[in-house]
Parts: sequence; C-alpha cells; structure tokens
Amino acid sequence: MDNSNAYKMENAKPEHLIELVNLLNEGFLFEEPLNKAIKLEKDECELYFKNSTLHCLKSDSSILIRRVDNGQIVACALNQLGTVMNGQLNADFDDGMNYERRINKMNNFVNFMRQGLLEVLPDGSNYLEICTLSVHPQYYRRGLGRLVTEASIRRAEQLQCKFIVAVATNYKSQALFEKLQFQTGKTIHLSSYLDPDTNEPMFICNDGTTCAKLHYKSV
Repeated sequence: MDNSNAYKMENAKPEHLIELVNLLNEGFLFEEPLNKAIKLEKDECELYFKNSTLHCLKSDSSILIRRVDNGQIVACALNQLGTVMNGQLNADFDDGMNYERRINKMNNFVNFMRQGLLEVLPDGSNYLEICTLSVHPQYYRRGLGRLVTEASIRRAEQLQCKFIVAVATNYKSQALFEKLQFQTGKTIHLSSYLDPDTNEPMFICNDGTTCAKLHYKSV
C-alpha cells in the first residue's frame, strides 16, 4: 500500500449515502465483472444502489476509507448483518421495490449463491456479510480493498458475530478472501448459470472471472 497516512478509515453512516452511491457509480457499476457482462447502465442502478446502500448503512456494520487531504471516499465495504435461523436466512435485502429486470436477475443470482450459507453455517449463527466491496478505479493496487475487508473482519468481531461471509463475483476479490483465510462454501461456474429469458449463459466475463464463490470465515 502507498502512504498509509494519506487515508483514514471510518464506520460508514447513513449521512454518507450520497458519497457512497457516487463511489459505486464511478467504479463498481462499470468494473464489477457481472455488471459488465450484462451491461448494466447507471439509470437502471440508481434507485437500487441508493436503497441497498442505505439498507447496509442502517446496520452500522459498513466501512469506508477517505483521502485525508480532500475527504474523498475512495473505498468501501457495504455490509449487512444476518442470522441463520430454522433453516432460513433473515438478512436478504428485499424492500418490495420492482427494479429493472437486469437488477432483479443479478439479485436472484446473488441470493442463489447466498443460500449456500445454510449448508455451511450452523443454525443460530449470526454473521456479517460483505455485500459490496468497492474501490475507486484511480486507487486500485494500493491495498485499499484489503484494508476495508480486514476492517470488516474486526467489525464483525466487535459486533460479536460468529462468521463473516461474502458472495465474490470477481476473481480478484476471490483471491483476496482466500489470502485472508476465508473458506469456500459454494462455487458456481458462470457458464452453467443460464438466463431464464434466453436459456443461454447469463454472465460471460472477459476479465478472467469464470465463477462465483461463497466465502465464509469464523471470527
């Protein structure tokens, strides 16, 4: 990582909503492999980014990193809290809104992956889930993704969670979680996940991402 004194870390709060949505629009929207594969557009994502980010912020479990000199948010981990109880997950974000179809398809896939938690976490387990890991494109390769992930692990410990989990759909984030000793609970090769409208593979990535993984770690 470059000069660590150039950045500061904070717990993300609801008052940071607009700044965080701007960060997602500047990088995550266009750089996340599955978003690129289905060609998500900013106008499709605006309402969903706002609502899903606010959902995470209300749990008081998310992390952000700012530049010290100008206050710009350059990285974040948007997290939520959940529990495995009686064979069900209680943390799924569902606000009843009818989002654009491609957003719904993406959510269905993530929820499909998330259900793997029922197979690897004991009933009664509470967990922190990293829902979105985002670094501004101008700040790649500076270790910021690792910093917000490690801070999320510490936050899970502070909140007395038994596990920290993530659905990783980018081969780089998968490598990061593995370096931090997360286990893999479920793997889906993207070529096998079909679009219900076309019966063809929904996600064809050109960045080296070939699968999605459900990661988890005891804390």
